[in-house]
Amino acid sequence: MIGSVAGAAVGGAVALITQLINQRAETRRRRDDINEARRAEILTQVISYLKLIEQAELIAVEKYDRGKGSESLDLRAVETKEAIWVAQRMIELLCEQEVSVAAHNLSSVTDEIIKNGPSHGSVVLEIRPKRKEFIKKVRSQITHPEH
Repeated sequence: MIGSVAGAAVGGAVALITQLINQRAETRRRRDDINEARRAEILTQVISYLKLIEQAELIAVEKYDRGKGSESLDLRAVETKEAIWVAQRMIELLCEQEVSVAAHNLSSVTDEIIKNGPSHGSVVLEIRPKRKEFIKKVRSQITHPEH
């Protein structure tokens, strides 16, 4: 009788330990799934944001570097600037502070260039350093998430 009680206790303990291990593994899998979904959402937003920055750059190149300003180009510039600021807000919601700051800096430079043209040479040379800074910061967050 004592042997069967001890056997039942050991069996119960093994079952309990197995259950705890399985729960921990499931919790870890859920956390990894959530992190991967978050990473995918950040990537989607970053790609959308960078596409808008590229559109703005092309508009500014046409207008200032090539001297082909027009009413339709001005309208596209206004629409693109507005879209950039909305996209930047999404970056702020999803990303770490340093990525948000880099996005804000890139948006500000791009906005200023679309409004007034480049202050030192070409459009590309003024936007490129801020874009590189943003990409460097966001790459760090995506490849080494802290969450």
